[in-house]
Amino acid sequence: MIRVASIIFSYNDPVRVLRCYGELLRTRTENHRIFVLDNSRPGLGAKTPDTIWLGEDNVGHGGMIDFVVGWADAEHYDFVGMLNCDTWGYRKDFMQRMLPYMDDTIGMISPAIAQGSCWPCMSPAGKPRGARFSNFVETIAPYYNWRLLEAMQPLCPFEKYGYVDRALSVFSIRHGFRNRIVDATSIQHDAGAGMADDARAELQAKWRASLLAWCDGRQSIQDTPDLWPDEINAMELPR
Repeated sequence: MIRVASIIFSYNDPVRVLRCYGELLRTRTENHRIFVLDNSRPGLGAKTPDTIWLGEDNVGHGGMIDFVVGWADAEHYDFVGMLNCDTWGYRKDFMQRMLPYMDDTIGMISPAIAQGSCWPCMSPAGKPRGARFSNFVETIAPYYNWRLLEAMQPLCPFEKYGYVDRALSVFSIRHGFRNRIVDATSIQHDAGAGMADDARAELQAKWRASLLAWCDGRQSIQDTPDLWPDEINAMELPR
C-alpha cells in the first residue's frame, strides 16, 4: 500500500490554511497523513493537532522545502506533498483519484490546476479522467517521490520564494523519474486566479531571474538547459 503525507505550507494566513486542512482531513486514511508546516508570526498561525511549528523567523517557501527535504519522517512515506495553503477544492476522493498514478517510476505528480496556474499545461486536459506524463510540474501542490527528496538534499537551501518548478521538473527526469499531472482530479489556487497577462509576464520574468541566480553554483543543475514550461513540454517525454 502506498503511503502518502500531505504537508500544507502555512504563513500568516490561518483562514486559508484551515480551509485547505479541513478539506484534506476528509481524505485522510491510515496511509494518508495530513500535516501543517507553520512559519507564521505570533497570532497568525494555524493551530491544528497536526501542526509542525517551524519558528517565527520568515524562511520563505524555499525554507519550508528545505525542512521537508531534510524531514526525518519523510522516509516513512512513498510520496510527500508540499501544498500551497491557498489551494482548495480537494474532493473527498482526492487521494483515491491520485493513488492509481503514483508508483516508483514517478518523481513528481500533481493534480491538475483548474484555476490559478500561470502555466496552461497545468489546466485539466479534456474530460476529468486519467493522467498524463509531463516534463513540467508547477510547485503549487506537487507530491514528490521520497527517493527524489533524498536526491534533492544537495540542492538546499532552496531559492527563498520557491521558484524552482522548472529546475525540479528537469532534475526529476535526470534522475530517471517521470512526472505526471492527474486530470482525474483538479484543484483551485487563489494566488494566480484572474491574473492579467502583463502581470503574469512580469511575474514570470521575476521567476526567471531569481531561479537563474539560485542555479548558479549548484553543479548538479548548473548545466540544466535554460528551458521554460512551453519548451520543456515540447521535449520528448521520458519513456
